[in-house]
Amino acid sequence: LKLRVSLERELPRLDLRLEVENPARDHRLRVHFPLPFSAGNSHADTAYHVTRRAVMSPRQDEGAPELELPTFPMRSFVDVSGDRGGLALISRGLHEYEVIPGVKSLLALTLLRAVGWLSRDDLKYRVGHAGPPIETPGAQLIGAHSFRYSLFFHEHNWEEAGVWRASESALLPLLIGSGGHPIDAPASIEMEPDCIQMTACIPRADGFDLRILNASDRERDAILRLVPAPAELQLITLGGESRPPPVLEGEQVRLPLRRWEIATLQVRRTVGGAAKRD
Repeated sequence: LKLRVSLERELPRLDLRLEVENPARDHRLRVHFPLPFSAGNSHADTAYHVTRRAVMSPRQDEGAPELELPTFPMRSFVDVSGDRGGLALISRGLHEYEVIPGVKSLLALTLLRAVGWLSRDDLKYRVGHAGPPIETPGAQLIGAHSFRYSLFFHEHNWEEAGVWRASESALLPLLIGSGGHPIDAPASIEMEPDCIQMTACIPRADGFDLRILNASDRERDAILRLVPAPAELQLITLGGESRPPPVLEGEQVRLPLRRWEIATLQVRRTVGGAAKRD
């Protein structure tokens, strides 16, 4: 094992890179993060949502053929918070976690799951096969592996701490390079509050489609500033059907959104094929 830990000045986030040489077969390799409190719930992001899950031990209902395991998926982060704050684990391509209960809980991140068969019928936690019994020697994951993940420490809960923004910052860092000629009036898109997420920006000949998400358990007003100011603005459904447009005031538009609502704005830079003139 080789672990490199990076800490940027004035940033409450640790970036870690772990290199592993795996010589073993038929095993699971995880990294554990001890928590200074007993966790009751976890919050993990999925597509267009953050899912709350109770912390639990493995269990099996009477008569059930399979043990219910408390390992769960995440898209890019999982957050565990207590009374004094919390820890968000941000991963790059690692999507399975577990919170192990206790007086001081453990947050576990799966690195490797090395197996030699697609399905076996001699497992302790399941009766029978879950698929065809095909050998999968390549799934033993023998050899070198490199993993990257980050730890973000914060106060309050995941939403108030802006964990989604912290995840974006870790996974999509700024890139430094040489650009083209500077332009006089660069285009920009700004949005607030932090729970308003941009999930897609699709270019069009006369503008672009902007898809946003209210990543919050509460109704919020999305405030968007679009530079340069659009010539036309239209609200459309995911199926492309038009809805009454929001009010555009210069470069700013305010759009009320329900909890976890997805909205798509069709932004036109031109009107009827002609460029807008001030």
